[in-house]
Amino acid sequence: MKSLNRTSVAGLAMVIAASLAAISPNTSHAVDEKILPGSICQPTSVDTSATRMFYSGGSVVNFVREEPGKFSVTRLHCPLVRDIVKNRWKYVYVRVRDNSNTAAVVCTASNYKPYGDSAISITRESGTSFTGLVSLAFGRPSSDFDHGAFHVYCQLPGNSNASGNFSAIHSIRLVEE
Repeated sequence: MKSLNRTSVAGLAMVIAASLAAISPNTSHAVDEKILPGSICQPTSVDTSATRMFYSGGSVVNFVREEPGKFSVTRLHCPLVRDIVKNRWKYVYVRVRDNSNTAAVVCTASNYKPYGDSAISITRESGTSFTGLVSLAFGRPSSDFDHGAFHVYCQLPGNSNASGNFSAIHSIRLVEE
């Protein structure tokens, strides 16, 4: 068996290092994507209609049936898991069902400072005419608070028709980079 000299060992090490660099992902542009169930959303403590919420199949459903001429909405807080602590989100999508003809599903995605004292927020709504399944899309916020929390707050209207379908939050998709 021939012994390897220093030149051939150094050359072999350079080939291995170059090969590993070529197949390693570039973490500076890594994308972290997660889908959270709507059931992660919990009613606010001041919401009296919270007892009418139903959690099923990962979704949270508002079982409040609106009476004619009355408006009913349940307010929900949805915490998001933030893995990449030094960047803004790329996108947040809240997938909802709006089955009210008197109110829209309204959601606000926020990026809070580390101590929760301020936020950059974006608000989207579904529309007020039985829009059905909708994906509310939140693009990149104008600025970021490193190490702060991501959060979604939604107002989920009650059912205003006799179809038996109710408004719901099905899932939240968070894309970070």
